[in-house]
Parts: sequence; C-alpha cells; structure tokens
Amino acid sequence: MSDTLYIVDTMYQIFKSFYGLGRNARLTSPQGVPTGAVYGLARTLKSWRHKLDMEYCICAFESPVPVFRCELSPEYKANRPPVDPDLKAQIPLAIDMCRHLGYTVVSADGYEADDIIGTLAAKALQKGWKVRILSKDKDLAQLLALEGDIAVMMPSDGKANDHYVDKDNCAEHYCGVSAELIVDWLALMGDTSDNIIGIKGIGEKTGAKLLNKCGNLDKLMEQPNLAGRFAAEIATSQERLRLNRCLATVCQDVPLPFEVENLADFNIKNPDSEAENFCNNLGINLAALS
Repeated sequence: MSDTLYIVDTMYQIFKSFYGLGRNARLTSPQGVPTGAVYGLARTLKSWRHKLDMEYCICAFESPVPVFRCELSPEYKANRPPVDPDLKAQIPLAIDMCRHLGYTVVSADGYEADDIIGTLAAKALQKGWKVRILSKDKDLAQLLALEGDIAVMMPSDGKANDHYVDKDNCAEHYCGVSAELIVDWLALMGDTSDNIIGIKGIGEKTGAKLLNKCGNLDKLMEQPNLAGRFAAEIATSQERLRLNRCLATVCQDVPLPFEVENLADFNIKNPDSEAENFCNNLGINLAALS
C-alpha cells in the first residue's frame, strides 16, 4: 500500500484548464453556466489517479476572503485584473466536483492555497509519509527544504517530459538556487505576478549568482558592497526586502479543519450518491471522470 500523500494545487489547475483547454473552455451546462474549467480539472484528476496510482489526495483551494498578505502589503497582487466572471463562477463548482468525486477538499480563511499545501506537507512529512505536490509553481519549491521525501511535480500530457523537482535537482530547475534559498531568491528579484517589487535589474540569474556568492539574503544585506552595482539599492531597500521575504514565505502552520493523523483519512473514495446528478446538471458525463 502506498504511503504517499498527493496534494493538488487546485487553483493552478483550474486556471490552466480555463485558459489552456481551448474548445473545452467554452463548455457550458444546459443552463448556460460555464463548465470547461471544472471539466478540465476533473479529467486531469482522473488522469493523475490512474497514471500515478494515487490512493491518498487532498485538493487545496484559495481562501474565499482576503488573505493576510494583503494586510502586510496593500499592493500585494493589486496589479491583477479582476478574475474572469466565467472562471469565477466555476470555482465553487470545482470545489463541489472534487468532493462529489471522493477527494478531500480544504481551504482556510485568510490563507492562500500555497499555505494550505505548505502546512499539509509539513505535517505529512512529520508523520513519515511521502509527499508529492502537484503543481509547477516555483514558490512551492521552498518546501523542498523540509526534511523527508517530498517533490513538486506535474505529470505530462504525453507531449513533454514530466516536471519533477526535489531537493537534489532543485538548483537545476531554478538557476542554481537550492531549496533553502528559494524564498531569498524570490524576495530579491521580486514577483511581478504578485506585485512584489524586487531590486531593479536583478532577475533570476543575477539573483541566484548573488545569493550563491554571499550565502543568503541576510548576509547580502549585511554586506551590500558584495552586490556590485546593486549595492546602493540593496543597502537602502532592506525593509522592503524583509517584507518581500515575508510575502514569499509559504506558511506551514495554517489552522486546518481536520487533524493530519491517519493517511487513510485522505483516501480517494468512490463518487458519492449525488455525483451523477451533480454532473448531469453540468452536462458532464460522470462515467468519463472515474
């Protein structure tokens, strides 16, 4: 029996399904409700379950209310346009779909899916379980620094090699940055998608070079002269860099609505008694999802 807990970065997959499925992205229910992202997510979960022989899985979702990082920095993600209404309408349907298909679903007010994933991963590793995070989000690579058997992965669709990152090959994927330095790397170069403003001119490769030269962000801030032409800005931007590091750090202590004690609690169950009716209402064939 497997002792591996799979944790799905569900929002990543919903966005990927909505924007990347082409024809399926325009699927609608008989009532005209968009269903392409829900269908794409469900089909992906089915594919993973068979390809990876998944037995235990948790689907992590975003908080339905503003997250704590917005209190730390009002600018956090403020540059993002409103979520497409057709996509927004599918998120509660995706949650229900996962539940009806037998998956454990979790979110927590004030926290992002990454924080849920980080907390689940830390707790699972403490129990001695293997952890596989299904995502391609580079922010989650910081969790590879945890003790235990953990990887961030994304099975391929048959057209490319699987994405598989663990502590041993993390640097190969991220410009020479080890798992222990991922947070410092993100803080230094910033993240335009989250509106985290890094040091101007420092990108992935330069950030990696500076951190590997100095050891970590703290040492770089102690000796900014080691940063060459970036020395002056690093010397005067230390408060911002510390804030960036807080914003980029994935939480590992989110209050969860359940205990992480028994792996069997997260067994993927058979579709429940309401699954067929739920799928029929969406114009989706349940048989294609199991």
